[in-house]
Amino acid sequence: MNRYFVLLLVLFPFATLAQESPPPIPTPFVLNPSPQASPTPFVLNPPPVPSPSPGPVAVNLTAEDLGPFLDGLMNAELTHRDIAGAVITVVKDSQILLCKGFGYSDFARRQTVVPDRTLFRPGSITKLFTGIAVMQLVEAGKIDLDRDINDYLDFKIPATFMQPITMRNLLTHTAGFDERLRNLFVSRREELQPLRDYLIAEMPDRLFSPGAVPAYSNYGLALAGYIVERVSGVPYKEYVRYQIFRPLQMNHSSFDQPLPEDLLPDMSNGYNTASGPPGGFEFVQAVPAGALSSTGYDMGRFMGALLNQGALEGAQILNPNSLQKMEDRALVLDPQLNAMGLVFIERRPSGPRVIGHAGDTVYFHSDLILIPEHKVGFFISLNSTGNDGKLNQEEIVQAFLDRYYPASAATTQPIASQSKDGDLVKGFYQISRRSDSTFLRSLALANQANVTADTNGVLTIDSFKDSRGSPIRWQEIAPLIYREINGEKLIGFRHGQNEEIADLVPNWPIAVFQKVSLTQSRPFVLWLIGPSLGFIALTAALFPIAMIVRWRYKRPLFESNIGAKILYLLSRLWCVIIVALGVVPGLFLLNLGNDITRISATQDRWLDTIHWLAWIGLGGGVVVMGIATFYFWVGQFGSLLNRVNTFLLLVASGILLWYGQTYHFMDSSLRF
Repeated sequence: MNRYFVLLLVLFPFATLAQESPPPIPTPFVLNPSPQASPTPFVLNPPPVPSPSPGPVAVNLTAEDLGPFLDGLMNAELTHRDIAGAVITVVKDSQILLCKGFGYSDFARRQTVVPDRTLFRPGSITKLFTGIAVMQLVEAGKIDLDRDINDYLDFKIPATFMQPITMRNLLTHTAGFDERLRNLFVSRREELQPLRDYLIAEMPDRLFSPGAVPAYSNYGLALAGYIVERVSGVPYKEYVRYQIFRPLQMNHSSFDQPLPEDLLPDMSNGYNTASGPPGGFEFVQAVPAGALSSTGYDMGRFMGALLNQGALEGAQILNPNSLQKMEDRALVLDPQLNAMGLVFIERRPSGPRVIGHAGDTVYFHSDLILIPEHKVGFFISLNSTGNDGKLNQEEIVQAFLDRYYPASAATTQPIASQSKDGDLVKGFYQISRRSDSTFLRSLALANQANVTADTNGVLTIDSFKDSRGSPIRWQEIAPLIYREINGEKLIGFRHGQNEEIADLVPNWPIAVFQKVSLTQSRPFVLWLIGPSLGFIALTAALFPIAMIVRWRYKRPLFESNIGAKILYLLSRLWCVIIVALGVVPGLFLLNLGNDITRISATQDRWLDTIHWLAWIGLGGGVVVMGIATFYFWVGQFGSLLNRVNTFLLLVASGILLWYGQTYHFMDSSLRF
């Protein structure tokens, strides 16, 4: 649901081949509400961070400049990226400066986006509403941010670690939950469960001690939303309706799935690409983490309140102190890098500071940023993934910032230790937002980040790419702090025990990349299982050829020993079974990737089958190969080449058995 979820992006390749050229983008629908009284200034005073040197002069943000700029930018984006439609809202001084619709909400019918009526799905931006709901109850004295959340629940989160999980942990993504995808989306309304049932059925294991490691969690924020239900005595969606939507007059916003009849005609279609068919309405099971439907205009009113100390037109949804706590740097991984607020994610620590939240569903891709220092907010939502699979909304937000609020310039001179530090940080790192307790652990392995350094110590990280898809190059500007060359992003590395590098802190503080040992690295594991599976596959492929050759030249194998012949045939048959098992999980994941709603209980039967086949194939393979190897070597049956081949098959089967157990292909659990 969030664009920073690397595993999810790999699992779901949505780009499709364009079938026709999109028509010209229609003239944007522009909404300019009447000016309102200037609000009381809201001064944000976060803890100090190092301030870079003065930067480029920004263009003054006015409606006269903004309109043409967005027209040109969005027309190009929609046309070249095969995106059906979008909405953008810009707020300044708590008033909507511009609210525009671009393109189509229904591409086939050429129905244009109307910014105060057309509904989009902002995805994980929903979490901001959940955070505000929690803080409202904190104000009321009903929730303590540092109290064990089990005190608020009618079921228990197991005490895996001594430290309890607190609400602060949930709002900063430091609860330590393992990642879960099952039933996050469902295909039909009938499959939606009550929030409590979902949280119990899909409860993840606890991977990290609370507060120790950030690991973005949809489950964690859904849990926070359920606590809102428990404490307030009102269903989550009703609570938000009465405590946030109504006071802010967000009249075209809803958590209902499907939408109520009065809003349903205004719902935008969602697309992979504009030239492809539309998808259906997306049912999000983890409601407090990503089920919002809203318009650009309503999101503008929401930003207006956030930029005016929690108030809009006399309605106060949150007091200034509570809002300040949400926006402050609550989780600081390094003083020079971006930090987490309570739900808010810092995008730039200073010059000027930028905070916000992004969100993705299958089809809709959205972003919301606030620049509290200038009382400016920017919201965008696209109703299509586009033809290049990139995070197009992020590029549009960056274009807005580059024009009106560019980052302050910083030194580009490398420090003296760059070459030495480059050697120190090289290696493979795995993201903390991962599943370690299900078969999806293999995705974390596949997505490990490889940090390399050139002779000067300039870093390249294979999974950190720019808008053109090229790996970003990083230059060290302070000890273990690196800046994007020709950009503003910052990353850092942190020491662990024995002064060794422990992790990589990325530009977005919702997770870290933890350094892995050689034996846990992707190349090592692939060099083990690749040749093993390849050798077994080659043996399986050559087996029928060898049988034909022996029949042709009348040279039967183990002519005088039936037992040896049976073991030989069984060992080769098991090679075929193991190869099939190597293909089936890949096809299973590929099938899931074509439709996110299939990652649900509907796959339990197939997943159970894979688990049993893994035991039969991998476990049985080691047993058969072990018996055959012992029998052939002790009895000196067959040629030396055949005996060596059988021994190597035993070794290869053992390696694949280790992989199947370590990466949970043989587990009986159906949660993933």
